[in-house]
Amino acid sequence: MRAFGRRPRAAAADLRDSADAAFQCACRLLGYRDRSTAELTAKLRERGFSPKAVETALHLLTERNLLDDQRFARSYRDIQLRRGRSLRLIVQELKRTHGIEELPPDPDEDPDAGILAILRRRFGHLPDSPAVRRRITGFLLRRGFDYDSIRRLSGILQKRIANADQDA
Repeated sequence: MRAFGRRPRAAAADLRDSADAAFQCACRLLGYRDRSTAELTAKLRERGFSPKAVETALHLLTERNLLDDQRFARSYRDIQLRRGRSLRLIVQELKRTHGIEELPPDPDEDPDAGILAILRRRFGHLPDSPAVRRRITGFLLRRGFDYDSIRRLSGILQKRIANADQDA
């Protein structure tokens, strides 16, 4: 008697060589969230699909516009910027973990908007002092910002806090 939802071993082995099965598996994976080509390739290989089946499935996905590394990179960048990560760190992660060498430009995006909102929410109520500036610096360093960006962002934050205090 066979377990519910399980295929016999011989049938499962045949499916691992099938490009159609790899395509269906890839579609299920893409149904959860957008993925890069490198990430999807690794997932399909991890599940035991042959290299030829994976290559064929990826070609079909790209042809049908279901798999697009540039779209993934834009989406990943937007999510990470909203979380307060630096653009420099995002580009490094895309290269290292997703194999994407170039980030598509977005002329409408202000890369400082997300981190300034987080800084204001987290540190806006604190008085300006050397200890608070050290905390802000450490916070930004842990998110991949360089010292020039930290100096610039700290100045913008202090001006906005001063303007808010004057308006109140």
